[in-house]
Amino acid sequence: MLVPKLDPSGRDREYKQRNFEEISQIVHSWLFADDVGHGEMDRDILGLDPLSSKGWQSMGVLHFLGLKKEFKGIFRDTDLNQAIIHLKNDNQDFSFIIELLENTSENSDASLIESLHETGKSRDIDFEERYKLRLGELVDTDGQGNQTQSRKEQSILRGIPFKGVAETECAICHRTLPTDLMVAAHIKPRSKCSTSERKNPNVVMPVCKVGCDDFFEKGYIIVNSGGFIRINDEMNHSSQLKSILTETVGNKCTHFNKETAQFFAYKRDSLKRK
Repeated sequence: MLVPKLDPSGRDREYKQRNFEEISQIVHSWLFADDVGHGEMDRDILGLDPLSSKGWQSMGVLHFLGLKKEFKGIFRDTDLNQAIIHLKNDNQDFSFIIELLENTSENSDASLIESLHETGKSRDIDFEERYKLRLGELVDTDGQGNQTQSRKEQSILRGIPFKGVAETECAICHRTLPTDLMVAAHIKPRSKCSTSERKNPNVVMPVCKVGCDDFFEKGYIIVNSGGFIRINDEMNHSSQLKSILTETVGNKCTHFNKETAQFFAYKRDSLKRK
């Protein structure tokens, strides 16, 4: 099978507006169906009115990735695994496209959990016990006994940084607090993370629920390119809120390093006013 040449547009506006799941579905639909257009994808995947969107959202995503009209339906009669093999054997770099397609497979969630679990065990010989403890904490928190993939993933991500300790230092305010007052906060929003990023435990950091989690997630504070906590000037702050936030300003984020810098940069860029 002859795979067309990638032709990225360089325009990322539509791409940045979509999460990883939506992008995965758009790419899969484009490559595996020859009777689905941009308008249908806008409607069925993105929940938009195609009469208004005119298919431009899905088209913008695909064009940014380099998947233009030549790619439409090229794998319509091909198994997903076989299609991935074709892309891996091509001399072009389809690594991210492959990640997107792997995310649409039926066992993608199980594969993610398995990979995270192996990472945890490689870092801590007592990880199995830590995992059970953190899983129990999450079950107690939401009051549900069933263990969903999401809960399993969260418990693994909690088990790696918190291990078996009773207290942990918050990466932002530097207060040492009980672990049940801490969360494994995503630096780059999970919905925007690729499969490989979700498998990377460095994408989360230990942050306290006594303010810092919300302050960082909602963008009131940022971690700058040097790793220091700053107030986000792109947002409006009341004098009282600013007084509270000032307590953390100047702190060096303890989770900032060469492996996490890209995640903090993504977070900062996502908060900039358009």
